Amino acid sequence: MFKLCLTLGHNASAVLIENDKVLCGYEEERLSRVKSDSSFPVLAIEKILHYYPEARTEVNEIFVSHWFWSWDLPESKYYKPKYLAVNFPEAKITSVSEDITHHDLHARSVWNFCDGDQSGLTIVADGFGNYGECLSIYVDGTMKHRSYNVYASLGLMYQYAVGYLGMKENQDEYKLLGYEQRVTKAHKRLVEPIIDVVVSVTTEELLEGSEPQLGMNIVLPSVRRQWYDRFDQIVCDSDRRATVGYFVQQVLERTMMNILKTYPDQKDIKVSGGVFYNVKLNNMILRYSRRFEANPLSGDQGCALGFTDVRYDDLYWGKRDITELSNTSDLYETGMAEIFIGDMEFGPRALGNTTTLALPTMSQVEKINTENGRDTIMPMAPMVTEEYAERMFEDIYKTKKSKHFMIIAYDFISMSDNIRGAAHYDSDRDVYTGRFQIVPGHLYEVVKEHGGILINTSLNAHGQPIIYSDFDYKIMKDKQAKVAKAIQLNET
Repeated sequence: MFKLCLTLGHNASAVLIENDKVLCGYEEERLSRVKSDSSFPVLAIEKILHYYPEARTEVNEIFVSHWFWSWDLPESKYYKPKYLAVNFPEAKITSVSEDITHHDLHARSVWNFCDGDQSGLTIVADGFGNYGECLSIYVDGTMKHRSYNVYASLGLMYQYAVGYLGMKENQDEYKLLGYEQRVTKAHKRLVEPIIDVVVSVTTEELLEGSEPQLGMNIVLPSVRRQWYDRFDQIVCDSDRRATVGYFVQQVLERTMMNILKTYPDQKDIKVSGGVFYNVKLNNMILRYSRRFEANPLSGDQGCALGFTDVRYDDLYWGKRDITELSNTSDLYETGMAEIFIGDMEFGPRALGNTTTLALPTMSQVEKINTENGRDTIMPMAPMVTEEYAERMFEDIYKTKKSKHFMIIAYDFISMSDNIRGAAHYDSDRDVYTGRFQIVPGHLYEVVKEHGGILINTSLNAHGQPIIYSDFDYKIMKDKQAKVAKAIQLNET
């Protein structure tokens, strides 16, 4: 018998389970080509049924995760119960409830990732879940505190900062880390007093008792207005994005550190929820912790797995029929190679199957960004051998599984020009960091041959879903050719 796990809302997804093992899974965006698609994942389900047609009659349980403010969901863009009833007539549907909420599923998801280990401190933080839950704290698997105060939501602060800057919410949040490093000392001094006040207020509001919120349409606009008013206080026209990026990152890190210190004896830490896609925040927690794991599916796409006991060591869940491409010899000739093989990655990271590998120099970073028309604000991430990681990064011993998924930034022990393209400079601490991935087995030899470290970045432009088909690949190459031609014409 099969189980079908569905996550609704942004990052809508479908995952097919058999005997608590993932058989196949897709995020809807991979197939619709709409980044962070929030439509009910019909395309994802249909693609699963293409590969496992027997599931149509043999799915006996459907688990539905969502973050909406009601447990009684009507037919809508986000949820199609009639579709499920027609296509899975024998299935029982279980959804979030007062007994198991969106945040509980986030927590269970990271415990599953940690092979069932619930020990220590687990923190879930995101924009909001059911009835406005925005922070949940668990000790040894038991919930100790939950805040519904969305006015203090760290996830909404991050999201609304992106909107305030005229960028795309739920897409461009990762860019704030790059802008933060461009802030000037003068602007830091300007915003520090405001940061201190906001951190104090936000910490208090998150840790005090609070009741579930009612009326999302009423509450959220006023939350947005609150953050916009705060950004108005600190914005500097000459350095707008950098100043807001610095403000948001500092509020995020300092508030989270205050939360961690309320449990001083808990140094074994696990985290989940969209806030923890912030790899610099995770670096701070790593340095504070004794042991630390961050959920590689910290976003909502993996929440429904919390209904199951799924354990997993990779995220190659998206079956596809493609013409495989893996000419790693190009690394010797051009310093860059494209990898387009096997099953597609689930989640937001390029993990070696839909990847551009390159020598870790700044010139290669510039070349990749130019070819893909990418914003150059963000640094590249490295793929490294475990031997290289143990030799070149601090605190590697503290994580067992997260080091395979580019979800935590680790401090480089030393830096040189030949690897600077795979590093991010943290000006506050005067160190270089890398949000590396331990190389998967099928690429181990090529990474080892090139010194144990290569740039690993998505085989697509930022802001675009990971390439699914040969057609997607052709479209990407056509765009690259046009960019190259335009550059050539401009140079001549």
